[in-house]
Formats: sequence, C-alpha cells, structure tokens
Amino acid sequence: MSQCSDLSTISVSINGQTVNVETAITDTINALQNHLNKVSVNLRSIAMSNDQCTGEGLDDIKRCCAEVEDLQDHILEMNNLFEDLLDMSDQLVYLPENKEEKEYLKQHKVERKAKVTAMKKKFDDARKANKLAIKEAKKEAKKMGTIMEDE
Repeated sequence: MSQCSDLSTISVSINGQTVNVETAITDTINALQNHLNKVSVNLRSIAMSNDQCTGEGLDDIKRCCAEVEDLQDHILEMNNLFEDLLDMSDQLVYLPENKEEKEYLKQHKVERKAKVTAMKKKFDDARKANKLAIKEAKKEAKKMGTIMEDE
C-alpha cells in the first residue's frame, strides 16, 4: 500500500474543521509558500525604500510603514500556519492501544513540551541579546562620533 492512500483516509482538525490530512498539508504548505514569497517582495521593497524616497517627507514614511505592516501581517499569518503544522503533527501520532503506550505518550508529550518551550526561550533570548548588542554598539559609535550603518 502506498503512503498516498493512507493520507486520504486520515483526518486532522485544523481551524475548527476536520479535513483529510492530504488536503491540510497541501493547503498549509501552499499558503506558507505564498506568504513567504510575499515576505521576500516586502523585504526587498522596504530595503530599497530609502533609495526611492521622493522627498515628500511624511508620504514617504507612510508608504514605508504601510509596507512594513503588510510584511508583518504575512509573518503573523505564517506564524499561525506554523502553529497549525505543530498541532497537525501532534494529531498524527496514532492513538495508544495499551497502558504502556498511553504512559509513554503522556510522558513524551510532557518532555516534548518542555523541550519546545526551552527552544523558544533560547531563540527569544538570543534575539534580545542581539538587539541589545546592536543598541550598545550604536551608543558607543555615537559617543565616539562615528556613524554606524544600520544592520
């Protein structure tokens, strides 16, 4: 039996609806790819916005802010889709059939949740430390009278 035939018989709950896993995977990945393409366009557009300034002052900054908002909306949508994928992955673990499997699965979920939480904290801490280092480097450069390029 091929894996594809199994995919058409398995269902998952996503966004309050029960759908077959093949549809859920295809729709979620396609949506992620679509948002990722738009993020790429937004980032490039924002990066070029300084070169495209027309000298209109407030209108320029408003356009840039609108572009950033659009970018952030796509990122938030992707975060939501990644959460759907995480949830979907948990649903794909088959239901335990005996006491030993139930105990293992219960313990595994506890351990995995702790590991995921620790990974998220590690990423958040690294991001905060990087921002702080950049801020401190800019302060130091300003004290010394040098101009530091935005990174």
